[in-house]
Amino acid sequence: MLNYTAKILVFYLGITSATFGHIDKSSQAYTQKADDVYDNLTVQDIKDILGKWDKNQDRINGSDDAENQIPAGTVIVYVTSDKNYGKMKILKHGYNLTVGWTTYGPGGSVNSMAGKLLIMGTYAYDLDYGSQGKNGLSKADFWWEQVDLKTRYLVPQNGAMFALVGRFEESEQK
Repeated sequence: MLNYTAKILVFYLGITSATFGHIDKSSQAYTQKADDVYDNLTVQDIKDILGKWDKNQDRINGSDDAENQIPAGTVIVYVTSDKNYGKMKILKHGYNLTVGWTTYGPGGSVNSMAGKLLIMGTYAYDLDYGSQGKNGLSKADFWWEQVDLKTRYLVPQNGAMFALVGRFEESEQK
């Protein structure tokens, strides 16, 4: 069962797993802090959201234009190439991304996490171990593709899947 915050944000306000883009600043959901939404997402919430996500989605637009789906304040949920569930928040967007993430193991305990991880442009990352490229113990979960100076995509790799929960008010950087 979804917790109260996620239920309001994901279902009541129509931020379904098929929603892209961001939440209008005038909506009630925008007043929620990204940290609050992120912190309140449970493993079951993540599974529920991913269960309704379009499994044919091949990438998330992170371009430096109006089509960007992952500006700072965006919360994303995922399942890794090792079939672990997790959540990620975008802290800073640009050629490089700065994210916070938590990946849960099969029993629901935290497998790996960090408050800040620098995702360098053109590199692949493993969220099971929080490592760049082939430095991890498992396969990469996504590639931060840079097509040119403005066009960018978060591209799932090796069977991983990512879903947008939505964009929320940016929290204070710590």
